[in-house]
Amino acid sequence: MTRSRTALLAATATAVSITGCSGLEFRQDRRLSFTSPKADALTTVPVKLSWSMKDYATGPDSAQYAVFVDTAPIKVGQTVRSLVPPNTAAGSVEPLLNAKNIYRTPATSIILKSIPDIAYDTDKRQRHTVTIVLLDASGKRESESAWTRSFDLHAINNGGTS
Repeated sequence: MTRSRTALLAATATAVSITGCSGLEFRQDRRLSFTSPKADALTTVPVKLSWSMKDYATGPDSAQYAVFVDTAPIKVGQTVRSLVPPNTAAGSVEPLLNAKNIYRTPATSIILKSIPDIAYDTDKRQRHTVTIVLLDASGKRESESAWTRSFDLHAINNGGTS
């Protein structure tokens, strides 16, 4: 066997073993499409974030979306509940998550009433990024699929106007 063929075979075997063990998905999930705001748009608060989703059923006691504003999403298998202290009363979980700009919803839209300025960004126009992931009925992130949308807001504390 030639050296290049051996290298190709080794690379293929490595790729197969990595993907088989890690649970990572190497295909783009196109089921979700954002409808507002437009990509890279300059918008104002409140921001209506809306999307459409194919082949995914949600409900109050079933699967939901988790929306992360300017923060990294949870890992696959992790719950958003894990982002608050373990002794937090059930009725206090959502307000604590919302204070961290994390929202759960069965709907395909959410109104972001306020979005804080990005710390240490002194620009008057700031780029914000929203990431949506899927949660199963138990509240765990169910897959690697994630969708992002970026938009701009005037920074309130840096001389911008909402």
